[in-house]
Amino acid sequence: MNKDTYPGLLDASVGGHVDLNSNYDDAALKELEEETGIKTNRKDLVYTTKMRTKSYDQSTGMTNNTFRAVYAYQYNDVGKIKIEKDKAISLEFWPIDKILNPSPEDKKKFIPFLLSDKCIEIFKEIKKHIESAKSTKN
Repeated sequence: MNKDTYPGLLDASVGGHVDLNSNYDDAALKELEEETGIKTNRKDLVYTTKMRTKSYDQSTGMTNNTFRAVYAYQYNDVGKIKIEKDKAISLEFWPIDKILNPSPEDKKKFIPFLLSDKCIEIFKEIKKHIESAKSTKN
């Protein structure tokens, strides 16, 4: 609730900044552990894309300019996920199909970027990866 932009709305579960002399992969691993308690390695992350975004929050009057590297990671023991203290108030899990086809009421729960065309394309790629992983296991 005390975020600078879009307080009280659902946002990505993991995100952060790349430190000086670091890279996107290192930042992704560091932020995943800090924000969820999950420790993994680079080979378990699925790189999806890099993008530049700019969003304006009408409620705060702030503009957020970002360069993003987006990764997917599948974790099946959700009961062990820890929320980083003072960074979030809850964690929600949504089926990928519900994210791809949100109701008008559900759309109001998310920061606008997460349901933008750019992100929907990323979620579609993640869904393909999930389906591919399932077919490989069968």
